[in-house]
Amino acid sequence: MGSMYKTTMSANSSRHPPPNGENIEQMHTSDEIIHHANEILAQQMGLDLCSFVGLEEMLEPDDNGDKIYYVDKSGNRVAFTEELQLEAAIAVLNTNGHYFAATPIETRNAAS
Repeated sequence: MGSMYKTTMSANSSRHPPPNGENIEQMHTSDEIIHHANEILAQQMGLDLCSFVGLEEMLEPDDNGDKIYYVDKSGNRVAFTEELQLEAAIAVLNTNGHYFAATPIETRNAAS
């Protein structure tokens, strides 16, 4: 499970608009945010999550099946980390006139 975030989003075209047109605040994990962005991209042909942070998905043939890796605009291999996936997901969720922000939630160590 990914890190927890407090999210703020607009309700443009939402099935559940907030009262008075205000923004909606909720708690979501980074995994949930990334998953939701991928669902949106699945509805938009030709787009993938990595392109929203300037990366390109590449395939490397392998005897056990193709392996996926990512390259930046210079052609250098780059890890598509959870942090980059979250950044890309936020960019996706901010498309088409929507507003979406995610603020990390600080967790306190129980021993403190």
